[in-house]
Amino acid sequence: MDEWIVEVKAMLHGQLKEVFDNAKDLGNRYLQEVMDTNKSKDWSQQNTLEFRVRMNKNKSAISIEWYTISWHGKKETGRTKRRTYIQCEFRSKLDTHSTANWTAIPEQTGQ
Repeated sequence: MDEWIVEVKAMLHGQLKEVFDNAKDLGNRYLQEVMDTNKSKDWSQQNTLEFRVRMNKNKSAISIEWYTISWHGKKETGRTKRRTYIQCEFRSKLDTHSTANWTAIPEQTGQ
């Protein structure tokens, strides 16, 4: 591989890492704000959105995944947190307009 391609690839990976780190930081600040705000609200008024940032194995792409949160069970017997993944499919058209189609994926139990 040409040396300049290796240099450009390293530069792009570095920039992507910086975007990833900034997105993770934003996610942590968002989660902290939601937790602080939810403490003073009734269950029916609490924010139920969460997101996480992921980088693929070869560190060439990042994604942001949104989830809705719900709790099941009673506090005394141990509630379980369930996340429902919110999928967004973007479809590009030839005229450069794009539309988004949001779909909720069945619930996933876990953290």
